Amino acid sequence: MAREATNLLRQGKFGDELARYYSDDIVSIEPGDPPTETCGRAAVAAKVQAWFDEYEVHNVTAMEPLIHGDRIVIVLDINMTARADWQAVSFQEAAMYQVRDGQIIEERFFF
Repeated sequence: MAREATNLLRQGKFGDELARYYSDDIVSIEPGDPPTETCGRAAVAAKVQAWFDEYEVHNVTAMEPLIHGDRIVIVLDINMTARADWQAVSFQEAAMYQVRDGQIIEERFFF
């Protein structure tokens, strides 16, 4: 599952393709002070769609997944354009997924 998810991310497929691995009660955590939590498959799907509405992704590079027990970490380099002002944006983030019974129960992002 870790390699399949990594390949999807490399193709820029953060939406429905990756969501097939989400549990119904997934929790998605974005960094911040305080961190932002989104709970449930539908709410996380809406959050991902809002992100795609805001950015046009051009290229994603994903490192090989790091696996420890029920956790997978994938480091991503993402090149995209902000649709609001058409400014180029490049950043690196680490995505950590907690998996149970083949489904992602939590995703947490670090950047």
